[in-house]
Amino acid sequence: MSRGGARARWVAALAGAAAGAAVVEQVVAGRPRRRAKAAAPLPPPPAAESHLPTDDGGTLRVLRAGSGRPLVLVHGLLLSSDIWRFQLEGLAGEFDIVAYDQRGHGGSSSGTDLPGLPRLARDLADLLEALDLRDAVLVGHSMGGMAALRMAADAPEVLARRVGALMLVSTSAGPLTPLPPAAWRRLVASAEPGMRRTLEFAAARRFPLARDDDLGYLGTRISFGADPNPALVELTRLTVSSTRPTVMADVWDSMLNIDLRHACPTVGVPTMVVVGGRDVLTPPRMARAMARRLPEAELVVLPGCGHMPMLERPEELAGLIRSLAARSGGGAPGRPAPPATTTRRAAP
Repeated sequence: MSRGGARARWVAALAGAAAGAAVVEQVVAGRPRRRAKAAAPLPPPPAAESHLPTDDGGTLRVLRAGSGRPLVLVHGLLLSSDIWRFQLEGLAGEFDIVAYDQRGHGGSSSGTDLPGLPRLARDLADLLEALDLRDAVLVGHSMGGMAALRMAADAPEVLARRVGALMLVSTSAGPLTPLPPAAWRRLVASAEPGMRRTLEFAAARRFPLARDDDLGYLGTRISFGADPNPALVELTRLTVSSTRPTVMADVWDSMLNIDLRHACPTVGVPTMVVVGGRDVLTPPRMARAMARRLPEAELVVLPGCGHMPMLERPEELAGLIRSLAARSGGGAPGRPAPPATTTRRAAP
């Protein structure tokens, strides 16, 4: 290689390093975070709050707003029903919205049972029954979508009796790794004791999972796509930081060893799979694989969006909910039902 060529490569490398350093400085130094903390705090979701007892001595915090066809919103791991604030406000004139904190999250308590996927699915089924919801549009985000699929496998009669349509947002039917199942299970099992001790140590000393510093902000920022609103990143960080660290240990095995592929063909209601094009936690390939197995699935990819469409793209998500409600035989009261969106099935 000539000296000129080598020099040009060094110059390019230095320029790239400088650009990378500028990006890191912009994010890690906390400029977006400072903007978020300087902004006015977001008001609480506009909904009535109640608490539903569980059969093992726990309670589920329930937010409810609006009237009409039931719309049930189930949040993901380490979050709470507060992340549905835009849907609770924007869709309350069209649906009877029910959003609840899954056990161990937000204002809900676990009771004697740990919040693994089988118990989360049972809580969802019990809530649908206790509130006597029928023909509900069920929207599950991330772990909430996994709980909905697990309910379809464990309590298909509840799904058939209570749910008229299903939306799976930023989620997966698993598996979450290309490793052979036996090898992956051994790896998860070997890592669990040390991980649990670490999380119990953090809980005992009240260390949050998302700290109030630049690193905590950056760790939360990973869940978002292109150019997120810093205030919404900070809202998510605050929600995560309010969840006890041991919840992560409680769901560790059932989340990492998830394989609900067998449940997908049994879902006998119109279904929409929604994923962000920049979702790095449950990427589009997982959504496509899941949609291929669902009998009546429509796949929607939101370009530039990350793992949090309910915060990043609330208007688009609201439109998709209306579309799914119309496709499943019930439009929103008080307005014409929108035309169903074009079906985009995952390629085989």
